[in-house]
Amino acid sequence: MISTDVVIIDDEEDILELLEYKFQQNGIVAKGFISLNSAMEYIFVNDIKAVVIDKDDVPQEDIKDFEAKLKKFGYEILFFYITDNNIDEIIRALSS
Repeated sequence: MISTDVVIIDDEEDILELLEYKFQQNGIVAKGFISLNSAMEYIFVNDIKAVVIDKDDVPQEDIKDFEAKLKKFGYEILFFYITDNNIDEIIRALSS
């Protein structure tokens, strides 16, 4: 299986650690961030394949701005939004 770099954005450090661990157990290299700005800085200097965002913790307008900035700079990155119990579906999609 090929590793995929994933940025995870959530406002809770313990959730980020849990998600990073869960992704890494499935062969996916993951890096967590509490802020969109920190995540964007990381994306600018790393080859990222996907962004996973907890849409309940990040305002929708901020997410739209984040996506627009990445597209403006030519980044074509998959976006996944965490809901109650879809993290396993996201992992399956990234692993295939």
